[in-house]
Amino acid sequence: MARHKPKIMFHMLPRDIAIWRRFLLQHEEEFTEFRYDVHVGPKLRLEDPNASWIGDFSERALSLRIDVVGFKAEEVWVIEVKPNAGLSALGQLMAYRYYLDPSIYAGKVLKACVVTDYARHYMPPLDRAFEIERVIV
Repeated sequence: MARHKPKIMFHMLPRDIAIWRRFLLQHEEEFTEFRYDVHVGPKLRLEDPNASWIGDFSERALSLRIDVVGFKAEEVWVIEVKPNAGLSALGQLMAYRYYLDPSIYAGKVLKACVVTDYARHYMPPLDRAFEIERVIV
């Protein structure tokens, strides 16, 4: 049982947040935990001796970020939340799945999922081919 209060999802836009809240209403109890804005992949850090804050800021802003990582007893879900999700969501999920630290899902099945409000006509065959779950809310 997840029983969590969603924290601020820093890089989700208002339409993303509305979709995510609908997902939580329907599926939250299936998960034990959610982590938001999970950074993965190579980091890019810019330094400026005149602005000490720029290093941390640039690393956060320029890194790949998974919207949500959801945990179930036997599964870890990499979740992209996007209205009218199409090819860009597919590409993001493929990259996130590739870059996710294996220690996060050790011993569990890794799933990739797009949570959206619409399925474009060409997406279901691609979802199957690339093992992407699609949840429409």
